[in-house]
Amino acid sequence: MAALWIRPALAGTALAAFATGALALDLDLPGEAQRETIGYACSDEVRRTAEYINIGDNSLALLNPGDGARLFVNVVAASGAKYVSGSSVWWTKGAEATLEDETAGTQAVTCRESAS
Repeated sequence: MAALWIRPALAGTALAAFATGALALDLDLPGEAQRETIGYACSDEVRRTAEYINIGDNSLALLNPGDGARLFVNVVAASGAKYVSGSSVWWTKGAEATLEDETAGTQAVTCRESAS
């Protein structure tokens, strides 16, 4: 079993907003934890950083879609990896990603992996 701790240890990253809260999330999940952080350059001229956390059958992404840091969970997708948090959808395939708000009625933001 792997334990996942999401704690205020993200200072200096795009996810530093998590560090402002006092909430700690401890999850005891089966499997080995794997973490990867990837930077993206997006069509709205915002640079975003996503931290992907995989433990067994559980996949999460920590990301700031523009309204504050959020925890996204993986859901079934026909292609690529799709993560949702409320009405926000983060969908990755290869080096590309799409961010959209399913209730806003606005055009999706497209992103591409980039060096930080």
